[in-house]
Amino acid sequence: MKPSQTNFDKAEIARRGSGRPLKCEAFTETIEKTSWFRGKRHKIRANYWLIGFFILQIGIDLAHSVTVFPFVHYGMFSASVARPDSVEVFRVSVDGRLLQPGDLAIYRWDMVGTPLEAYERRLATGDYAFDKEKLQAGMARAGLSSLYNQLKSNLYNTGSFIPWYKGYLGRLLGQPIGILRVDKAWYRWAGGGLQLVRTENWING
Repeated sequence: MKPSQTNFDKAEIARRGSGRPLKCEAFTETIEKTSWFRGKRHKIRANYWLIGFFILQIGIDLAHSVTVFPFVHYGMFSASVARPDSVEVFRVSVDGRLLQPGDLAIYRWDMVGTPLEAYERRLATGDYAFDKEKLQAGMARAGLSSLYNQLKSNLYNTGSFIPWYKGYLGRLLGQPIGILRVDKAWYRWAGGGLQLVRTENWING
């Protein structure tokens, strides 16, 4: 079976058979109607979107904490960290019972503490104000201020964390939570074991 012929193919065959050249306007119109030309135009548009995506990805990576779907934030080890005098951990109690690492699978136990770490950092940094300023300045230099203004509302954490975390933890544990308490505890390694230095109540809900 012969392959299908485009309008341009037919016009070219007719030109060669008659020995007459195609008029410039007719040639241009015929070219623009071909599937090859339309496909080329779509590829150019796709390339512009792809380049814009990478520019935004770089801007997100330059910030420390800003995350905007569908962009992924990448980080890397960049400096030595001084050994702390003590280590801070969160002690989470649900209805008077202290949660233990053995109560959950290891990855689910991480899901208990990770939101608390993020909330603590959010409070300490003014809702990541430094990162927002850095991202805004970088996008302004790239001529993307209008795009930043469109994304800005997604960069601010709104709502109360404690009710959200209480519901989130209840779904994670598979039970409703009446009373939630989170304490910060600091431990120090001494004498071949961990010694409690001090505790501080942080969240009651």
